[in-house]
Amino acid sequence: MNAVIGFSELLKMNLNLEGNLNYADHISEAGNQLLEKINQLIDAASVKPEKSEAHITKVLLADYIKDMKDIWLERLDRKKHNLEIKKISPDVFVNMDRDIFSYIMDIILENVESHCAEGRKVKIYMDGENDAPCLVVEDDGHGISAEHISLIGDPFEIKGDGLTAQKGGLALSLFLAKQQMKAIGGKILFQSQEGMGLKVKLYLQAAAT
Repeated sequence: MNAVIGFSELLKMNLNLEGNLNYADHISEAGNQLLEKINQLIDAASVKPEKSEAHITKVLLADYIKDMKDIWLERLDRKKHNLEIKKISPDVFVNMDRDIFSYIMDIILENVESHCAEGRKVKIYMDGENDAPCLVVEDDGHGISAEHISLIGDPFEIKGDGLTAQKGGLALSLFLAKQQMKAIGGKILFQSQEGMGLKVKLYLQAAAT
């Protein structure tokens, strides 16, 4: 696959006709998409529901989000998506592994970047009380029906729009996100209605203040 991508890049450098250059672009894009899925399959084969190497620490959620905001903005800006982060309570502490949770958030936002039409609105905000903190990632895509929502996050299921699959599927990556949330003692839920977008709710363990 790396060879296919490499030769397509060489073609793009040496082609003059616009039509042929477009063909090379399509080859390169398709190759990169397939390579990403292959890497996800490798991840899925190696990830266990619980990872003994998780390093759980007490984290002030507002500080974590402040630290990550620019990274999230940069990712979503690639497809001109708009990110709104609502004010996070300054006294919510959670127990989590920052690296694992950042990986989970990257999966969720990567699916917005990859599978949504340009210029979508994405919101990140808190939902729930301090004893059950929940971080929500919500898009304004078309959403999916109730009969299909239970399939999201299961391996190889492809349904819907918005944070769900539009061109190639995301269920494998969200399955990995579910596994990783278990590893840090949390859980992930998906809520959607057709025409109402999709919410990804990340429930974290509250830490003592």
